[in-house]
Amino acid sequence: MELINQYIGKGQRAKGKGQSFEGSLLRVFCMWLFALCSLPFALTTHAAFKESGWGARAAAMGGAFTAVANDADSVLWNPAGAAQLKINQYNLMHARLFAGLESVNLGLNSFSFVSPMGNKGTLGLAWTNAKASSVYREDSYLLSYSRSLYPFSVEEDQEPLIYGGANVKFLRNSFTLDQYTQRDPVFSGGRDRSAVTFDVGFLAHKGPYHLGVAVKNVTEPDMGFQVMDRVPREFRAGFAYRRSFLFFDNAALSIDFSRRDDDDNLHLGWENAFFSRRANFRAGWNNRELSFGFGYNITMPATWELGLNYAYIIPLQLAENSAVTHRISLVTRFGRQETGPEIVSLEIKKLRKFRGEVVDYKKGMKKARVRGTGLKQAQAALKRLQDMIDKRKIRPVKFISGSSKIATSSLLTLDRVVKLLRLYPRLKLNVYAHKDSAQKPVSEKLCWKRAKNVANYFMAKGIKPERLAPAVTDSGASSPTPDRKEKGIKQSHPIAFAFYE
Repeated sequence: MELINQYIGKGQRAKGKGQSFEGSLLRVFCMWLFALCSLPFALTTHAAFKESGWGARAAAMGGAFTAVANDADSVLWNPAGAAQLKINQYNLMHARLFAGLESVNLGLNSFSFVSPMGNKGTLGLAWTNAKASSVYREDSYLLSYSRSLYPFSVEEDQEPLIYGGANVKFLRNSFTLDQYTQRDPVFSGGRDRSAVTFDVGFLAHKGPYHLGVAVKNVTEPDMGFQVMDRVPREFRAGFAYRRSFLFFDNAALSIDFSRRDDDDNLHLGWENAFFSRRANFRAGWNNRELSFGFGYNITMPATWELGLNYAYIIPLQLAENSAVTHRISLVTRFGRQETGPEIVSLEIKKLRKFRGEVVDYKKGMKKARVRGTGLKQAQAALKRLQDMIDKRKIRPVKFISGSSKIATSSLLTLDRVVKLLRLYPRLKLNVYAHKDSAQKPVSEKLCWKRAKNVANYFMAKGIKPERLAPAVTDSGASSPTPDRKEKGIKQSHPIAFAFYE
Protein backbone atom coordinates (compact mmCIF):
# COMPACT_ATOMS: atom_id res chain seq x y z
CA MET A 1 0.00 0.00 0.00
CA GLU A 2 2.93 2.34 0.64
CA LEU A 3 3.98 1.64 -2.94
CA ILE A 4 0.59 2.66 -4.32
CA ASN A 5 0.57 5.87 -2.31
CA GLN A 6 4.03 6.79 -3.63
CA TYR A 7 2.94 6.40 -7.23
CA ILE A 8 -0.20 8.43 -6.80
CA GLY A 9 2.05 11.29 -5.62
CA LYS A 10 4.40 10.78 -8.55
CA GLY A 11 1.50 10.87 -10.96
CA GLN A 12 0.32 14.19 -9.63
CA ARG A 13 3.81 15.72 -9.98
CA ALA A 14 4.04 14.34 -13.50
CA LYS A 15 0.79 16.03 -14.50
CA GLY A 16 2.07 19.32 -13.03
CA LYS A 17 4.99 19.20 -15.45
CA GLY A 18 2.66 18.72 -18.40
CA GLN A 19 3.33 15.03 -18.83
CA SER A 20 0.38 12.83 -19.80
CA PHE A 21 -0.23 10.20 -17.20
CA GLU A 22 -3.79 9.25 -18.26
CA GLY A 23 -4.20 5.58 -19.03
CA SER A 24 -1.08 4.53 -17.09
CA LEU A 25 -0.36 3.83 -13.45
CA LEU A 26 -2.20 6.77 -11.90
CA ARG A 27 -5.62 5.82 -13.20
CA VAL A 28 -5.29 2.13 -12.49
CA PHE A 29 -3.78 2.64 -9.05
CA CYS A 30 -6.55 5.08 -8.16
CA MET A 31 -9.06 2.44 -9.24
CA TRP A 32 -7.27 -0.16 -7.17
CA LEU A 33 -7.06 2.19 -4.19
CA PHE A 34 -10.78 2.93 -4.49
CA ALA A 35 -11.58 -0.77 -4.49
CA LEU A 36 -9.31 -1.38 -1.53
CA CYS A 37 -11.03 1.37 0.44
CA SER A 38 -14.39 -0.22 -0.27
CA LEU A 39 -15.66 -3.75 -0.27
CA PRO A 40 -14.50 -6.47 -0.22
CA PHE A 41 -11.04 -5.02 0.49
CA ALA A 42 -10.01 -2.56 3.19
CA LEU A 43 -6.84 -0.49 3.61
CA THR A 44 -6.87 -1.03 7.35
CA THR A 45 -6.75 -4.79 6.94
CA HIS A 46 -3.71 -5.13 4.66
CA ALA A 47 -4.98 -5.53 1.13
CA ALA A 48 -2.25 -7.94 -0.01
CA PHE A 49 -3.83 -11.29 -0.89
CA LYS A 50 -7.07 -10.41 0.83
CA GLU A 51 -9.44 -13.40 0.72
CA SER A 52 -11.99 -12.32 -1.87
CA GLY A 53 -14.79 -14.84 -1.55
CA TRP A 54 -13.71 -17.34 -4.16
CA GLY A 55 -16.56 -19.23 -5.78
CA ALA A 56 -20.03 -17.95 -6.61
CA ARG A 57 -21.76 -20.38 -4.24
CA ALA A 58 -19.81 -19.31 -1.14
CA ALA A 59 -20.01 -15.64 -2.11
CA ALA A 60 -23.80 -15.86 -2.46
CA MET A 61 -23.91 -17.19 1.12
CA GLY A 62 -22.11 -14.10 2.42
CA GLY A 63 -18.86 -16.01 2.95
CA ALA A 64 -20.41 -18.22 5.67
CA PHE A 65 -18.81 -21.32 4.18
CA THR A 66 -16.22 -22.60 6.66
CA ALA A 67 -18.54 -25.23 8.16
CA VAL A 68 -20.33 -26.01 4.86
CA ALA A 69 -17.25 -26.46 2.59
CA ASN A 70 -18.41 -29.46 0.55
CA ASP A 71 -17.41 -28.67 -3.03
CA ALA A 72 -14.17 -28.11 -4.96
CA ASP A 73 -13.89 -24.53 -3.68
CA SER A 74 -13.46 -25.97 -0.17
CA VAL A 75 -9.69 -25.86 -0.62
CA LEU A 76 -9.96 -22.05 -0.79
CA TRP A 77 -12.11 -21.78 2.36
CA ASN A 78 -11.48 -24.75 4.63
CA PRO A 79 -9.15 -27.42 3.19
CA ALA A 80 -10.63 -30.09 5.48
CA GLY A 81 -13.99 -29.86 3.70
CA ALA A 82 -12.63 -31.37 0.50
CA ALA A 83 -12.47 -34.76 2.24
CA GLN A 84 -16.28 -34.85 2.19
CA LEU A 85 -16.34 -35.20 -1.59
CA LYS A 86 -16.74 -38.71 -2.96
CA ILE A 87 -16.42 -37.86 -6.65
CA ASN A 88 -14.05 -35.78 -8.79
CA GLN A 89 -15.07 -32.13 -9.12
CA TYR A 90 -13.67 -28.92 -10.53
CA ASN A 91 -14.95 -25.34 -10.36
CA LEU A 92 -14.19 -22.35 -12.58
CA MET A 93 -15.10 -18.82 -11.44
CA HIS A 94 -15.00 -15.35 -12.96
CA ALA A 95 -16.05 -12.16 -11.20
CA ARG A 96 -16.29 -8.53 -12.25
CA LEU A 97 -15.96 -6.24 -9.23
CA PHE A 98 -18.10 -3.10 -8.99
CA ALA A 99 -19.41 -3.59 -12.51
CA GLY A 100 -21.58 -0.48 -12.43
CA LEU A 101 -18.77 1.98 -11.72
CA GLU A 102 -17.29 3.75 -14.72
CA SER A 103 -13.57 3.24 -15.47
CA VAL A 104 -13.22 0.48 -12.85
CA ASN A 105 -11.66 -2.68 -14.26
CA LEU A 106 -11.12 -5.12 -11.41
CA GLY A 107 -11.47 -8.86 -11.87
CA LEU A 108 -11.20 -12.14 -10.01
CA ASN A 109 -10.65 -15.61 -11.45
CA SER A 110 -10.23 -18.99 -9.80
CA PHE A 111 -9.92 -22.67 -10.63
CA SER A 112 -10.15 -25.52 -8.13
CA PHE A 113 -10.02 -29.29 -8.58
CA VAL A 114 -10.59 -32.05 -6.03
CA SER A 115 -10.03 -35.77 -6.55
CA PRO A 116 -10.92 -38.36 -3.85
CA MET A 117 -8.43 -41.23 -3.60
CA GLY A 118 -10.45 -43.64 -1.46
CA ASN A 119 -8.51 -44.85 1.57
CA LYS A 120 -5.63 -42.51 0.77
CA GLY A 121 -7.54 -39.27 1.33
CA THR A 122 -8.39 -36.43 -1.05
CA LEU A 123 -6.05 -34.40 -3.24
CA GLY A 124 -6.83 -30.86 -4.40
CA LEU A 125 -5.35 -28.19 -6.66
CA ALA A 126 -6.35 -24.54 -7.01
CA TRP A 127 -5.36 -21.27 -8.63
CA THR A 128 -6.67 -17.79 -7.83
CA ASN A 129 -6.07 -14.49 -9.56
CA ALA A 130 -6.94 -10.88 -8.67
CA LYS A 131 -5.99 -8.13 -11.08
CA ALA A 132 -6.37 -4.41 -11.71
CA SER A 133 -6.51 -3.96 -15.47
CA SER A 134 -3.16 -5.10 -16.91
CA VAL A 135 -1.01 -3.24 -14.37
CA TYR A 136 -1.14 -5.22 -11.14
CA ARG A 137 -2.05 -8.84 -10.33
CA GLU A 138 -1.91 -11.33 -7.48
CA ASP A 139 -1.76 -15.10 -8.06
CA SER A 140 -2.00 -18.00 -5.63
CA TYR A 141 -1.25 -21.64 -6.40
CA LEU A 142 -2.42 -24.28 -3.92
CA LEU A 143 -1.73 -27.95 -3.38
CA SER A 144 -4.21 -29.42 -0.89
CA TYR A 145 -4.57 -32.70 0.98
CA SER A 146 -7.37 -33.76 3.32
CA ARG A 147 -8.81 -36.91 4.87
CA SER A 148 -11.11 -38.26 7.54
CA LEU A 149 -9.43 -38.20 10.95
CA TYR A 150 -11.95 -39.89 13.21
CA PRO A 151 -15.09 -41.79 12.19
CA PHE A 152 -17.10 -43.04 15.17
CA SER A 153 -20.48 -44.73 15.62
CA VAL A 154 -23.65 -42.99 16.68
CA GLU A 155 -27.32 -43.26 15.89
CA GLU A 156 -28.41 -45.00 12.73
CA ASP A 157 -29.14 -42.02 10.49
CA GLN A 158 -26.07 -39.96 11.30
CA GLU A 159 -22.47 -39.93 10.17
CA PRO A 160 -20.41 -37.90 12.65
CA LEU A 161 -16.96 -37.46 11.17
CA ILE A 162 -13.93 -35.28 11.81
CA TYR A 163 -11.89 -34.15 8.82
CA GLY A 164 -8.53 -32.45 8.63
CA GLY A 165 -6.75 -30.75 5.74
CA ALA A 166 -3.85 -28.49 4.78
CA ASN A 167 -2.75 -26.37 1.83
CA VAL A 168 0.74 -25.54 0.65
CA LYS A 169 0.33 -22.16 -1.02
CA PHE A 170 2.63 -20.28 -3.40
CA LEU A 171 1.91 -16.52 -3.59
CA ARG A 172 3.06 -14.14 -6.30
CA ASN A 173 2.32 -10.48 -7.04
CA SER A 174 3.61 -8.50 -10.01
CA PHE A 175 3.47 -5.09 -11.70
CA THR A 176 3.55 -4.22 -15.39
CA LEU A 177 5.93 -1.28 -15.69
CA ASP A 178 5.77 1.65 -18.09
CA GLN A 179 8.15 4.50 -18.95
CA TYR A 180 7.44 6.23 -15.64
CA THR A 181 8.19 3.26 -13.42
CA GLN A 182 10.68 0.96 -15.13
CA ARG A 183 13.67 2.99 -13.88
CA ASP A 184 12.30 3.55 -10.39
CA PRO A 185 14.54 2.21 -7.55
CA VAL A 186 11.47 0.62 -5.95
CA PHE A 187 11.66 -2.05 -8.65
CA SER A 188 15.43 -2.43 -8.58
CA GLY A 189 14.98 -5.90 -7.13
CA GLY A 190 12.42 -6.88 -9.76
CA ARG A 191 8.79 -6.19 -10.57
CA ASP A 192 7.37 -9.22 -8.76
CA ARG A 193 7.56 -10.90 -5.37
CA SER A 194 6.76 -14.46 -4.33
CA ALA A 195 6.56 -16.48 -1.12
CA VAL A 196 5.31 -19.80 0.23
CA THR A 197 2.90 -20.25 3.12
CA PHE A 198 0.27 -22.77 4.18
CA ASP A 199 -3.30 -23.10 5.47
CA VAL A 200 -4.82 -25.65 7.86
CA GLY A 201 -8.42 -26.54 8.62
CA PHE A 202 -10.68 -28.92 10.51
CA LEU A 203 -14.33 -29.81 10.04
CA ALA A 204 -16.66 -32.01 12.09
CA HIS A 205 -20.29 -32.93 11.65
CA LYS A 206 -22.80 -35.05 13.51
CA GLY A 207 -26.16 -35.37 11.84
CA PRO A 208 -27.36 -31.87 10.86
CA TYR A 209 -24.71 -30.05 12.93
CA HIS A 210 -21.46 -28.92 11.29
CA LEU A 211 -18.46 -27.12 12.81
CA GLY A 212 -15.44 -25.81 10.95
CA VAL A 213 -12.25 -23.87 11.73
CA ALA A 214 -9.48 -22.70 9.42
CA VAL A 215 -6.24 -20.72 9.71
CA LYS A 216 -4.84 -19.17 6.53
CA ASN A 217 -1.43 -17.70 5.72
CA VAL A 218 0.03 -19.26 8.86
CA THR A 219 3.57 -17.96 8.29
CA GLU A 220 2.50 -14.40 7.31
CA PRO A 221 4.96 -14.09 4.38
CA ASP A 222 6.40 -10.72 3.37
CA MET A 223 5.30 -9.63 -0.13
CA GLY A 224 6.62 -6.05 0.00
CA PHE A 225 8.96 -4.34 -2.46
CA GLN A 226 10.61 -1.37 -0.75
CA VAL A 227 8.87 -1.72 2.60
CA MET A 228 7.62 -4.78 4.48
CA ASP A 229 4.13 -5.82 3.47
CA ARG A 230 3.16 -9.03 5.24
CA VAL A 231 0.15 -11.12 4.26
CA PRO A 232 -1.77 -11.23 7.55
CA ARG A 233 -2.79 -14.48 9.18
CA GLU A 234 -6.54 -15.07 8.94
CA PHE A 235 -8.73 -17.07 11.35
CA ARG A 236 -12.18 -18.41 10.46
CA ALA A 237 -14.68 -20.38 12.54
CA GLY A 238 -18.13 -21.47 11.42
CA PHE A 239 -21.25 -23.38 12.37
CA ALA A 240 -23.90 -24.78 10.01
CA TYR A 241 -27.20 -26.57 10.50
CA ARG A 242 -28.41 -28.60 7.52
CA ARG A 243 -31.58 -30.66 7.14
CA SER A 244 -34.79 -31.04 5.13
CA PHE A 245 -38.10 -30.01 6.67
CA LEU A 246 -41.48 -28.80 5.40
CA PHE A 247 -40.86 -27.37 1.92
CA PHE A 248 -37.15 -26.76 2.61
CA ASP A 249 -35.05 -29.41 0.85
CA ASN A 250 -31.48 -29.91 2.09
CA ALA A 251 -31.59 -26.43 3.64
CA ALA A 252 -28.48 -25.03 5.33
CA LEU A 253 -28.20 -22.11 7.75
CA SER A 254 -24.60 -21.11 8.41
CA ILE A 255 -22.73 -18.50 10.43
CA ASP A 256 -19.02 -17.61 10.27
CA PHE A 257 -16.70 -15.39 12.26
CA SER A 258 -13.48 -14.22 10.60
CA ARG A 259 -10.54 -12.14 11.82
CA ARG A 260 -7.67 -10.72 9.77
CA ASP A 261 -5.39 -8.53 11.89
CA ASP A 262 -7.79 -6.25 13.79
CA ASP A 263 -10.59 -6.58 11.25
CA ASP A 264 -13.45 -8.75 12.55
CA ASN A 265 -16.33 -9.80 10.36
CA LEU A 266 -19.56 -11.70 10.91
CA HIS A 267 -21.04 -13.76 8.04
CA LEU A 268 -24.54 -15.23 7.72
CA GLY A 269 -25.63 -17.56 4.92
CA TRP A 270 -28.65 -19.55 3.74
CA GLU A 271 -28.96 -22.24 1.07
CA ASN A 272 -32.05 -24.18 -0.01
CA ALA A 273 -32.62 -26.76 -2.74
CA PHE A 274 -35.60 -27.16 -5.07
CA PHE A 275 -36.77 -29.49 -7.85
CA SER A 276 -35.20 -32.67 -6.47
CA ARG A 277 -32.05 -30.72 -5.55
CA ARG A 278 -31.39 -29.68 -9.13
CA ALA A 279 -31.86 -25.99 -8.29
CA ASN A 280 -30.63 -23.94 -5.32
CA PHE A 281 -31.36 -20.50 -3.90
CA ARG A 282 -28.84 -18.72 -1.67
CA ALA A 283 -28.64 -15.52 0.33
CA GLY A 284 -26.02 -14.01 2.62
CA TRP A 285 -24.91 -11.02 4.62
CA ASN A 286 -21.75 -9.81 6.31
CA ASN A 287 -20.46 -6.53 7.71
CA ARG A 288 -19.68 -5.20 4.26
CA GLU A 289 -22.05 -6.73 1.73
CA LEU A 290 -25.43 -8.25 0.98
CA SER A 291 -25.59 -11.14 -1.49
CA PHE A 292 -28.04 -13.34 -3.36
CA GLY A 293 -27.54 -16.20 -5.76
CA PHE A 294 -28.80 -19.36 -7.37
CA GLY A 295 -27.48 -22.59 -8.83
CA TYR A 296 -28.70 -25.26 -11.24
CA ASN A 297 -27.34 -28.77 -11.85
CA ILE A 298 -27.82 -30.96 -14.91
CA THR A 299 -27.14 -34.70 -14.78
CA MET A 300 -25.39 -35.87 -17.92
CA PRO A 301 -25.15 -39.43 -19.33
CA ALA A 302 -22.87 -41.89 -17.57
CA THR A 303 -21.20 -40.29 -14.54
CA TRP A 304 -21.11 -36.58 -15.44
CA GLU A 305 -22.92 -33.66 -13.84
CA LEU A 306 -22.73 -30.00 -14.81
CA GLY A 307 -23.72 -27.05 -12.65
CA LEU A 308 -23.87 -23.27 -12.86
CA ASN A 309 -23.73 -20.95 -9.83
CA TYR A 310 -24.34 -17.20 -9.84
CA ALA A 311 -23.93 -14.56 -7.11
CA TYR A 312 -25.14 -10.95 -7.05
CA ILE A 313 -23.28 -8.93 -4.41
CA ILE A 314 -24.25 -5.47 -3.18
CA PRO A 315 -21.57 -3.56 -1.20
CA LEU A 316 -22.98 -1.82 1.85
CA GLN A 317 -20.21 0.78 2.12
CA LEU A 318 -20.68 2.40 -1.29
CA ALA A 319 -23.22 5.12 -1.97
CA GLU A 320 -23.74 4.18 -5.62
CA ASN A 321 -26.33 1.45 -6.12
CA SER A 322 -24.73 0.44 -9.42
CA ALA A 323 -21.49 -0.70 -7.76
CA VAL A 324 -22.48 -4.37 -7.68
CA THR A 325 -20.35 -7.45 -8.22
CA HIS A 326 -21.32 -10.41 -10.39
CA ARG A 327 -19.76 -13.83 -9.86
CA ILE A 328 -20.29 -16.88 -12.06
CA SER A 329 -18.98 -20.39 -11.42
CA LEU A 330 -19.07 -23.47 -13.64
CA VAL A 331 -19.13 -26.74 -11.70
CA THR A 332 -18.33 -30.17 -13.15
CA ARG A 333 -18.53 -33.51 -11.33
CA PHE A 334 -17.36 -36.73 -12.94
CA GLY A 335 -16.11 -40.25 -12.24
CA ARG A 336 -17.14 -43.03 -9.92
CA GLN A 337 -17.93 -42.28 -6.31
CA GLU A 338 -15.18 -43.25 -3.91
CA THR A 339 -16.01 -44.93 -0.60
CA GLY A 340 -13.49 -44.14 2.10
CA PRO A 341 -12.77 -46.32 5.17
CA GLU A 342 -14.93 -44.13 7.37
CA ILE A 343 -18.07 -44.99 5.37
CA VAL A 344 -17.39 -48.74 5.39
CA SER A 345 -16.55 -48.63 9.10
CA LEU A 346 -19.71 -46.70 9.83
CA GLU A 347 -21.90 -49.20 7.95
CA ILE A 348 -20.38 -52.11 9.87
CA LYS A 349 -21.07 -50.43 13.19
CA LYS A 350 -24.63 -49.70 12.14
CA LEU A 351 -25.23 -53.34 11.21
CA ARG A 352 -23.77 -54.61 14.47
CA LYS A 353 -26.14 -52.32 16.36
CA PHE A 354 -29.06 -54.54 15.34
CA ARG A 355 -27.69 -57.22 17.69
CA GLY A 356 -26.38 -54.83 20.32
CA GLU A 357 -22.77 -55.09 19.20
CA VAL A 358 -20.40 -52.21 18.49
CA VAL A 359 -17.11 -53.22 16.92
CA ASP A 360 -14.34 -51.35 15.17
CA TYR A 361 -13.59 -51.51 11.45
CA LYS A 362 -10.98 -54.27 11.43
CA LYS A 363 -12.85 -56.62 13.76
CA GLY A 364 -16.06 -56.08 11.85
CA MET A 365 -14.47 -56.98 8.51
CA LYS A 366 -12.88 -60.07 10.04
CA LYS A 367 -16.20 -61.31 11.45
CA ALA A 368 -17.95 -60.69 8.14
CA ARG A 369 -15.42 -62.90 6.35
CA VAL A 370 -15.50 -65.68 8.95
CA ARG A 371 -19.29 -65.93 8.93
CA GLY A 372 -19.43 -66.38 5.17
CA THR A 373 -21.64 -64.25 2.94
CA GLY A 374 -23.37 -62.32 5.73
CA LEU A 375 -26.86 -62.83 4.26
CA LYS A 376 -28.63 -62.44 7.60
CA GLN A 377 -26.85 -59.17 8.40
CA ALA A 378 -27.44 -57.82 4.91
CA GLN A 379 -31.16 -58.64 5.05
CA ALA A 380 -31.41 -56.91 8.42
CA ALA A 381 -29.66 -53.83 7.02
CA LEU A 382 -32.00 -53.81 4.03
CA LYS A 383 -35.04 -54.05 6.28
CA ARG A 384 -33.71 -51.19 8.33
CA LEU A 385 -33.25 -49.12 5.20
CA GLN A 386 -36.86 -49.85 4.21
CA ASP A 387 -38.07 -48.80 7.67
CA MET A 388 -36.19 -45.50 7.33
CA ILE A 389 -37.95 -44.92 3.98
CA ASP A 390 -41.35 -45.74 5.50
CA LYS A 391 -40.71 -43.28 8.34
CA ARG A 392 -39.57 -40.66 5.81
CA LYS A 393 -36.13 -40.36 7.32
CA ILE A 394 -34.68 -40.87 3.85
CA ARG A 395 -36.25 -40.57 0.41
CA PRO A 396 -37.70 -43.57 -1.47
CA VAL A 397 -36.54 -44.55 -4.94
CA LYS A 398 -38.68 -42.61 -7.39
CA PHE A 399 -38.73 -41.89 -11.12
CA ILE A 400 -39.66 -38.97 -13.31
CA SER A 401 -43.39 -39.28 -13.95
CA GLY A 402 -44.15 -41.54 -16.90
CA SER A 403 -40.50 -42.40 -17.57
CA SER A 404 -37.74 -44.70 -16.41
CA LYS A 405 -35.35 -41.87 -15.47
CA ILE A 406 -34.34 -42.02 -11.80
CA ALA A 407 -35.18 -38.90 -9.81
CA THR A 408 -32.13 -37.06 -8.50
CA SER A 409 -33.55 -37.13 -4.98
CA SER A 410 -33.30 -40.95 -5.01
CA LEU A 411 -29.57 -41.17 -5.63
CA LEU A 412 -28.57 -40.90 -1.96
CA THR A 413 -30.82 -43.85 -1.11
CA LEU A 414 -29.39 -45.90 -3.98
CA ASP A 415 -25.88 -45.06 -2.76
CA ARG A 416 -26.77 -46.66 0.59
CA VAL A 417 -27.62 -49.86 -1.24
CA VAL A 418 -24.31 -49.63 -3.12
CA LYS A 419 -22.47 -49.48 0.22
CA LEU A 420 -24.19 -52.68 1.33
CA LEU A 421 -23.28 -54.41 -1.94
CA ARG A 422 -19.66 -53.45 -1.41
CA LEU A 423 -19.78 -54.52 2.21
CA TYR A 424 -21.09 -58.00 1.28
CA PRO A 425 -19.33 -58.84 -2.00
CA ARG A 426 -20.52 -62.48 -2.03
CA LEU A 427 -24.21 -61.64 -2.08
CA LYS A 428 -26.45 -60.90 -5.06
CA LEU A 429 -29.35 -58.49 -5.22
CA ASN A 430 -32.83 -58.63 -6.70
CA VAL A 431 -34.04 -55.28 -8.03
CA TYR A 432 -37.86 -55.45 -8.07
CA ALA A 433 -40.04 -52.98 -9.97
CA HIS A 434 -43.70 -53.10 -8.90
CA LYS A 435 -46.53 -52.57 -11.38
CA ASP A 436 -48.87 -51.47 -8.59
CA SER A 437 -47.49 -49.02 -6.02
CA ALA A 438 -48.48 -45.92 -4.11
CA GLN A 439 -48.25 -44.14 -7.43
CA LYS A 440 -50.52 -44.88 -10.39
CA PRO A 441 -50.12 -48.36 -12.02
CA VAL A 442 -47.51 -48.56 -14.77
CA SER A 443 -46.97 -50.92 -17.65
CA GLU A 444 -44.81 -54.00 -17.39
CA LYS A 445 -42.53 -52.64 -20.10
CA LEU A 446 -41.91 -49.46 -18.15
CA CYS A 447 -41.32 -51.49 -14.97
CA TRP A 448 -38.62 -53.49 -16.75
CA LYS A 449 -36.91 -50.30 -17.90
CA ARG A 450 -36.98 -48.88 -14.37
CA ALA A 451 -35.53 -52.03 -12.82
CA LYS A 452 -32.79 -52.14 -15.45
CA ASN A 453 -31.98 -48.45 -14.97
CA VAL A 454 -31.50 -49.00 -11.24
CA ALA A 455 -29.26 -51.99 -12.00
CA ASN A 456 -27.31 -49.86 -14.51
CA TYR A 457 -26.80 -47.21 -11.81
CA PHE A 458 -25.30 -49.86 -9.52
CA MET A 459 -23.03 -51.06 -12.34
CA ALA A 460 -21.86 -47.48 -12.92
CA LYS A 461 -20.78 -47.51 -9.26
CA GLY A 462 -18.61 -50.57 -9.87
CA ILE A 463 -20.98 -53.43 -9.00
CA LYS A 464 -20.57 -56.46 -11.27
CA PRO A 465 -23.55 -57.23 -13.55
CA GLU A 466 -23.76 -60.86 -12.45
CA ARG A 467 -24.60 -59.73 -8.92
CA LEU A 468 -27.75 -57.91 -10.06
CA ALA A 469 -31.10 -59.39 -11.10
CA PRO A 470 -33.76 -56.91 -12.26
CA ALA A 471 -37.33 -58.21 -12.10
CA VAL A 472 -41.00 -57.18 -12.33
CA THR A 473 -43.52 -58.27 -9.72
CA ASP A 474 -47.31 -58.26 -9.30
CA SER A 475 -50.08 -59.85 -11.41
CA GLY A 476 -48.01 -62.96 -11.99
CA ALA A 477 -45.38 -61.12 -13.99
CA SER A 478 -42.50 -63.26 -15.08
CA SER A 479 -39.21 -62.93 -13.27
CA PRO A 480 -35.76 -64.05 -14.51
CA THR A 481 -34.71 -64.99 -10.96
CA PRO A 482 -35.08 -68.50 -9.51
CA ASP A 483 -37.41 -69.25 -6.61
CA ARG A 484 -35.95 -68.32 -3.24
CA LYS A 485 -36.92 -66.79 0.08
CA GLU A 486 -37.36 -63.08 -0.56
CA LYS A 487 -37.26 -60.43 2.15
CA GLY A 488 -37.40 -56.68 2.18
CA ILE A 489 -40.08 -56.32 -0.51
CA LYS A 490 -42.78 -53.75 0.07
CA GLN A 491 -45.48 -53.00 -2.47
CA SER A 492 -45.96 -49.39 -1.38
CA HIS A 493 -42.91 -48.23 -3.42
CA PRO A 494 -42.10 -48.66 -7.12
CA ILE A 495 -38.69 -50.24 -6.38
CA ALA A 496 -37.65 -52.74 -3.70
CA PHE A 497 -34.58 -54.90 -3.08
CA ALA A 498 -33.81 -58.37 -1.72
CA PHE A 499 -30.43 -60.02 -1.09
CA TYR A 500 -29.83 -63.68 -1.92
CA GLU A 501 -26.86 -66.02 -2.06
